[in-house]
Amino acid sequence: MSTRPKKAVIFDFDGTLVNSMEYFEEIASRVMYDVYHTPKKEAKRQYILTSGLPFREQLEEIYPGDPRNEMAAEMYENEKQRRYLEQRPYEGARETLEELRKNGFVTIISSNNFQDLVDKLVEKVAFKADLVLGLRSKDFGKGTPHFEFVLKNFGLKKDEVLFVGDSLKDAEKASSFGIPFVGKTGLFKKKDFLKKFGVDTIDDLQGLLTYLDIKRGA
Repeated sequence: MSTRPKKAVIFDFDGTLVNSMEYFEEIASRVMYDVYHTPKKEAKRQYILTSGLPFREQLEEIYPGDPRNEMAAEMYENEKQRRYLEQRPYEGARETLEELRKNGFVTIISSNNFQDLVDKLVEKVAFKADLVLGLRSKDFGKGTPHFEFVLKNFGLKKDEVLFVGDSLKDAEKASSFGIPFVGKTGLFKKKDFLKKFGVDTIDDLQGLLTYLDIKRGA
């Protein structure tokens, strides 16, 4: 008898399960002001537009080929680690993960934060997931590398996987790989996801249970 799972949900981490984006925005805008002299309001706007990518890649999109990008990325990562483990989960995050697993879903966390940092915060906030994937190398991060790993590891097809994220870049990654996506509003509004990708959205994590027709406590 096959034990092959029939469905899985991949969650983006920061901004989707954990309320950390304001903290990241603050650091990024300060670094971009200090290094490139970009006004903080504009720096924040650019950071949000490119969120969902590793910060080094964000900088390459914002300041293509700038020799200061590596230094700025290192400044950002060093500062981010100081208080990263203080970031808190969104209301309903633990319960949503638990309900999904109770109802036969495989749950995966996918992040572009370094693997050791993600592992530490997942443990601290007591998330229970079947797999936690972070940035292990420049070639193994959120998007195609993580998606391919999940499909192979659990023997799944693309239409058996749902990706949930809070950024337009998350939606773009799902679309380019060919897996279904649901946007969590907050960083972007429902109209932003609809206009660019025509995807469904939820306003909170427990809304995902309603979207998937899962009754709490069932």
